[in-house]
Amino acid sequence: MEQLILLSPKNEKIVGDYLEIGRICVDLCQSYCNNSLQCKKEFLIFSREYTFFQPYFDFVLSKLGYIMINPLLEQDVVWYYDHGKIVRKKIANVLNYSYMQIRNFKNTIYYYPMLDRTSVNIHPIDYNKPINSIIDSNGNQIEVDITEENHHDDLFERILNQLLLVSPELLDDYKKQFVYFQTVNGYFRNRLGYVQVAVNDEQHGTILYNPHFELATVQKYVNNISEKFPYYQIVQDFMDNSRIK
Repeated sequence: MEQLILLSPKNEKIVGDYLEIGRICVDLCQSYCNNSLQCKKEFLIFSREYTFFQPYFDFVLSKLGYIMINPLLEQDVVWYYDHGKIVRKKIANVLNYSYMQIRNFKNTIYYYPMLDRTSVNIHPIDYNKPINSIIDSNGNQIEVDITEENHHDDLFERILNQLLLVSPELLDDYKKQFVYFQTVNGYFRNRLGYVQVAVNDEQHGTILYNPHFELATVQKYVNNISEKFPYYQIVQDFMDNSRIK
């Protein structure tokens, strides 16, 4: 497992574990706000759009221009902001590259959504129709906007990053348990009780979840969708894992 690095536009490196980087993001935002009333106003306007997730990490990347190296503890992977999206690249020996070399490096790139309320639609579970989405263990449905070429995996990774920045219990569990799941979506379903809903067309799609969590909201959702949309495929994971407390 690798440590995280925040790389500034001036090529200054801030090194730390996830929780340290989470606190540093808050400090960087506070320092920016202290520069002037205009800077403070800019951050407040930005943060008002973050009604579910915290705004600090996204502000540090999008407004302060930092690059994150080794997100989700993946070696030689970088995330940075560009044109309304978080960009993901993999660059071998990335620590040998400068800030601009990383941004200009030609390689396969993937785009993740920002987590503000405009980019990601979050609401209580809709029990009446299937939506491309992720459902958390508290009954929140987070939509996956496939028209923007987003995928469930992309959103899972963005959410996981947000959670690791603030939760020492989850960070410890992720380090120890992720190897057993191999994918982020598998970790969320089998370790945290999330549900993955994929829509093919008006009558067909797939719901993936782990029934061992015995969540009433999830079971109600699965039962309702199965009854109203009988051609939906219900895929149950059977890894018996306890939810993180």
